[in-house]
Amino acid sequence: MKYSTYLRTAVLLLISIALSTYIYAATIEVMVSDIVFTPANVTVNVGDTIKWTWVEGSHTTTSSVVPTGAAAWDSPINSTVTTFLYPVKVEGAYHYVCTPHASLGMVGQFTAMLALSISPVPTNNEPSVSVVNNPVKDEVSLQFNLQKPLQIEIALYDLLGKKAEILSNEIMKEGEYTMSYRLHDNYRPGIYFLSLRIGELKQTERIVIE
Repeated sequence: MKYSTYLRTAVLLLISIALSTYIYAATIEVMVSDIVFTPANVTVNVGDTIKWTWVEGSHTTTSSVVPTGAAAWDSPINSTVTTFLYPVKVEGAYHYVCTPHASLGMVGQFTAMLALSISPVPTNNEPSVSVVNNPVKDEVSLQFNLQKPLQIEIALYDLLGKKAEILSNEIMKEGEYTMSYRLHDNYRPGIYFLSLRIGELKQTERIVIE
């Protein structure tokens, strides 16, 4: 009976981990114009979808290198076929080109990672932080508790690692908090990262802005 209970718990844990890969699946848009893919290099999670969107010219998105087990692709991107979607199912590095303009440097790539981000478990003396709403629209809400007054710094970064804005940088008293921070810019939908620094605790949370 005890073995059966352990086995059931293990199976449920594996299922929850597998499903967590797709909970916050996002669509990452790549603009196709002139002789450039924008952005030309992004990091995504398995379960996300790459969407190439035509802006101008006549191009293709054609895979040149894909991880073992991943599907290759080759699609025109032009005024007739204006978008192409590629669901990312295998982790690893992907490289692609525009066939007629590859010699001019029209190439792109993306790296897919497994979406298994597990926040550290705090001790009784450490603050704990969790994101209340994800995906995010106009504001992001966080829950955390402080055992003593601490410096709070919360910053938003885009996929390229560029700091988009600082949401908070202040000293807060001890206590339990649920705080909402309004995003000050009209961000394009996609994946972003919250960098959280509370005292000595450093934590990064992946969020999706709709």
